[in-house]
Amino acid sequence: MGHLSSRLRRAPSLVVAPALAVGLLGLPTIDSAPEPTPVEAELDTIELDGIDSAAAATESMPDTPGDHDHGGDHDHGGDHDHSEEHAEGDELGAVSTPQKHDFDVAATSQETDTDPFRVVAVTWDDSDVEVDELNAWIRYRAVDGWSEWYPLPSSDGHAPDPGSSEEAGMRQGTEPLIVPESDGVQVRVDTENGHEVDDLRVDLIDPGTSPGDATAGTARAAQAQAATQPRIYTRAEWGADESLRGSTVQYGQIQAGFVHHTVNSNSYTAAEVPAIIRGIYAFHVKSRGYRDIGYNFLIDKWGRIWEGRYGGINKPVTGAHTYGHNDDAFAASTIGTYTSTEPTQATLDAYARLFAWKFDMHGVDATGRANLDGTVVNTVSGHRDTYATACPGERLYAKLPQIRTATAALQGPTAASRAPSLTSTLDRSRIASGESTTLRVRTQQVPAGTTVVLKRRVEGQSWKRARLTTLGTSGELTFGLSPKKPRSYDFRVVVRSDPRLRSLHRVTVVVPAPSLTVRLTDPEITSGSSTRLEVTTDYVPAGTTVVLKRRVEGQSWKRVRQTTLDASGELTFGLSPKKPRSYGFRVIVRSDPRLRSALQRVSVVPASGRPSTTPVSSSFVPRGSDVFARPADGVFRMVGHGWGHGRGMSQWGANAAATQGVREPQITSTYYPGTTRARTSSNQVVRVLLTADTGSDVIVRSETGLRVAFTRSDEVTVTKTLPGSPGGCPAPWWRARATGSDLAIDALCGSSWKVWRSAAKVNGDRPIVFTPRDGVIDVPRRTSSGFERKAYRGAVEAHRSGSSVRAVNAVRMEDYLRAVVPNEMPSSWPQEALRAQAVAARTYAMREAEDRGGYFDVYDTTASQVYPGARLYDGSWRVTRSYEAGSTDAAIRATAGIHLRHAGRPAFTQFSSSNGGVSAAGTQPYLTRRSDAWDRAATANSRRDWTDSVTAGSLERAFPQVGRLERIRVTSREGLGDWGGRILTMVLKGSRGSVTVSGDSRVRSAIGTNSSYVTFS
Repeated sequence: MGHLSSRLRRAPSLVVAPALAVGLLGLPTIDSAPEPTPVEAELDTIELDGIDSAAAATESMPDTPGDHDHGGDHDHGGDHDHSEEHAEGDELGAVSTPQKHDFDVAATSQETDTDPFRVVAVTWDDSDVEVDELNAWIRYRAVDGWSEWYPLPSSDGHAPDPGSSEEAGMRQGTEPLIVPESDGVQVRVDTENGHEVDDLRVDLIDPGTSPGDATAGTARAAQAQAATQPRIYTRAEWGADESLRGSTVQYGQIQAGFVHHTVNSNSYTAAEVPAIIRGIYAFHVKSRGYRDIGYNFLIDKWGRIWEGRYGGINKPVTGAHTYGHNDDAFAASTIGTYTSTEPTQATLDAYARLFAWKFDMHGVDATGRANLDGTVVNTVSGHRDTYATACPGERLYAKLPQIRTATAALQGPTAASRAPSLTSTLDRSRIASGESTTLRVRTQQVPAGTTVVLKRRVEGQSWKRARLTTLGTSGELTFGLSPKKPRSYDFRVVVRSDPRLRSLHRVTVVVPAPSLTVRLTDPEITSGSSTRLEVTTDYVPAGTTVVLKRRVEGQSWKRVRQTTLDASGELTFGLSPKKPRSYGFRVIVRSDPRLRSALQRVSVVPASGRPSTTPVSSSFVPRGSDVFARPADGVFRMVGHGWGHGRGMSQWGANAAATQGVREPQITSTYYPGTTRARTSSNQVVRVLLTADTGSDVIVRSETGLRVAFTRSDEVTVTKTLPGSPGGCPAPWWRARATGSDLAIDALCGSSWKVWRSAAKVNGDRPIVFTPRDGVIDVPRRTSSGFERKAYRGAVEAHRSGSSVRAVNAVRMEDYLRAVVPNEMPSSWPQEALRAQAVAARTYAMREAEDRGGYFDVYDTTASQVYPGARLYDGSWRVTRSYEAGSTDAAIRATAGIHLRHAGRPAFTQFSSSNGGVSAAGTQPYLTRRSDAWDRAATANSRRDWTDSVTAGSLERAFPQVGRLERIRVTSREGLGDWGGRILTMVLKGSRGSVTVSGDSRVRSAIGTNSSYVTFS
């Protein structure tokens, strides 16, 4: 066993005197404070190579260290006065030791002198030993002597994603334990049956101290921040050593946010937080082999938010926090342990502020659900929702509904425009070896030429790219899938330019086995009418004889029909029994009598004895036909109407109305009854957040007459025309750059940027505004794949947002609509339909501007309305696409300034592609539920009637509490239209229990459709 020794070094900055124990009383405001500096953390290791017999025989190494009664909280604080912290509680006491017949001692150490440390963990490099197959305990020597024994928590799924490059160099390990400064350690490790562990060691980390530790998170707390972003303390403020992390930064997407806790003592002080974060950082990188600290953010008990993993707080940085879901979600971890301790209200408020800001930026609904590669979770979830772990603790996990509600209250209005979408259907999810199936992909509002990737994953292995193609003008693709070996395969379709557009399907290859499935369309008919038996077979040869038998109740079976299968393997028998009585029917494959259907009962009732099915009111009454048993192949087929939420104007309905000669005022008044028309000034400015531009600067193309406005540090606002050659060097580009808490203005000179106005001369709390002379400004926007060169009408504003800069396009309303209208409705449609779209889009933008506040009014994505700018350039700045159209320009001019109002405000003019013939009720009195003959009259409307499917397996993964799904029961609908209208609530019943899915968006998310106006066939 390795041995380290040193004298105990004291660090006064980490010893908490009573005067600094700020607890929940708030953080002090400090006028002047030391600047934080990067701190290099030190890692020492002790090898554990077996059982030290002398250590094992001493009283300090009991047989069951986990059974000790600690008689109080785990202090972790030396001479700390915890008169305030004890109200919160500590949770690092001993836990039950595994039973001896399961686990035996594998390694022990003596009391070992060490260099000072604050973080301790056990790590190993042995693929045969998983984290749940090893239990470790430690005790440490601090200023008060030796502590009691404490368990080191299991890693519990805090790790990089499977198959990622970051996972490749990772060591197995426990979670780190934060302790008071100590200079001695003793360890015991148990494994199943005492199995020896390769490369087993104790990792000891000294996070060091920084002059700014005691005041980090306080001195700058009073600075003004952007309205939509909470105060986030930077890596520099907690003393991150940037030379420690890897140079690679990976970006994914944000569909959800996960709540974690760090599993350390709750009795920490405000001054200790930077060192705690540095300790976790060093452990993740030096001990576990991560690229950087695993969490995107950390939150302390005072509600302070700290930047975690490097890469930009406003970017979708891929972390190492939630195993399997790091590339499609972000995570914030609360510093502390919350198994039996209540989180502070300040912590919960911080989660809401952080999640609302991140969700608004990336178009996520805090009350919705997200499909993370087949795992459907709430968009605000705890770590345990995707992994068998106690994280984030019972008490914090119980607060997730409160966090969800608070986050939603802080978010802006829900987007109401046509979103880019991807849907896919699999012809068959179960095939025989040697057969093939077809994956059909359909996109909406995704440009032709967009790259689509097909990926394949054999169960238990990593993803591999199987095919790459581009979309045509139809927006549809098909992939033939022919996996050969009998096993399960996952196939994922991803739109490369927008990874949120993805789908997942599983194909199971089996050894062929013949099967027969029979479905009775109606078990009760009136005398003189008919029903059908639909027969489906698999792996039964064409030409095989199939027999239909019938039995009148109380009599013997009789053959009533026989036929032969064709190549499709399907048959339909029409049944028309006449006399009112009960009949039994059975289908048998003659060559294999084992292939026979269950008894199918048909009841014939007199024509006058069957109740009417004509609805007498708009109330929905659950029917027996709204219960859908699990199909034999596990695939629920769906028939539906409409595309989108169905509230407000149907765009296809407006098209049909205009085709019939209806004018725009009648169209808008019909879809938004009770609103009044008004006219606003054409000079109204809309501030559009350019969501793709999330870097540390905003760049604009230089041009003659380009002006810049900024506020000097003395609060005086100045406007200047930018020179073409500042300092004698031609400048093709200008930029606004974030530097600390301020902004600077730079010009590109040759290959390097030169400061034109330094941060000392620019007030970073005010925007820098670039305004072109000709009204159109060129911007090279950063995207995930490089740069995208676009032209925007109006000005571009640069707003500081934490350590980054956000680009906002300030554009006149009518110019804004020139890009919105043709991208929300085909510009070839009738003029009156385009005018209706212009009025709805103008009103919607006005409503969002009133509701949102802050430094922008609307997003440029479907989070508000699609706004791509004026035109797109290639690398040589040649125009490759115009986003505007003459027909929509005419519609905008014809309705200039016209908008709809209700109760003294712009109306919330939601719209969707198609309501399927019945509009849905919304949150406003003018968003009513009504029959829509215009939508039904749109003969070219491909989105009015559609078919789709959802597998039982996907629903089981989304709702694991149901076990094996047995049936779906629709318990309430809106009450108007086919099948009773849109589904409001449905119950999934399974072998373990039931779950109720409520609300339009949740129903759509659960079954993966664009409309809840659906039934299952």
